[in-house]
Amino acid sequence: MKFHWPSFVLGVAAGAAGAAMWNRLRPLALEIATLGYELSDTVWARVGAWQEDAEDVLAEARGRAQRRGNVHPMRRPAAKVRSMSHAPRGARHARGRRSPS
Repeated sequence: MKFHWPSFVLGVAAGAAGAAMWNRLRPLALEIATLGYELSDTVWARVGAWQEDAEDVLAEARGRAQRRGNVHPMRRPAAKVRSMSHAPRGARHARGRRSPS
């Protein structure tokens, strides 16, 4: 690969300019990062409030349904179905075939 002097000079100049201007750019970068964190905190606080509101509405709906007698108060979520990979030895093989020992 041939060495390209103009690209080299531009790279050195850009690096030198960045190093020279870092003291001026650091406060700007710090301010942008601070605003990003503040925005993130504000967004997550609102998401948390919306989640609490949704939980309140759902709890109220469950209470109404229970008062009407349509929902059992201690209803449990549906049980998970176990995969065959966790089944007891020999249970995977159908039609009387035995599992290898």
